[in-house]
Amino acid sequence: MNCMRCHGPMKKAERDGILIDVCPDCKGIWLDGGELDMLQKGERKEVKEILQEAREEILEERSRILQISGMCLKCQKSHVQAVQRAGVELDICPSCHGAFFDSGELEQLRARKNKSFKSVLTEFLFRS
Repeated sequence: MNCMRCHGPMKKAERDGILIDVCPDCKGIWLDGGELDMLQKGERKEVKEILQEAREEILEERSRILQISGMCLKCQKSHVQAVQRAGVELDICPSCHGAFFDSGELEQLRARKNKSFKSVLTEFLFRS
């Protein structure tokens, strides 16, 4: 899959026991739906499971011929929506709930201590 910011090819990487997609050029990060919550809760996948997930995602991504600018990197069903809360702007897919973080935004969100993570995530994903 290509980065939604700079359009360069994203690379698969393991981070805290979760398979993520990282842009080596602009350092943007794509998390599939549910992965942000898993990171925050400290849930981890086994290495074997991460490798299998990576293989499946690579095969699925190779089968896509065209990626339309602004469409979700993962499901290609919806345009991502910019959501800004507390100084962090995320690009969220309303269909699969995947999220794109520009460089440093994931760390900024995870570092917030004045609100519970669940309330922050709820604001990002399900705002009116």
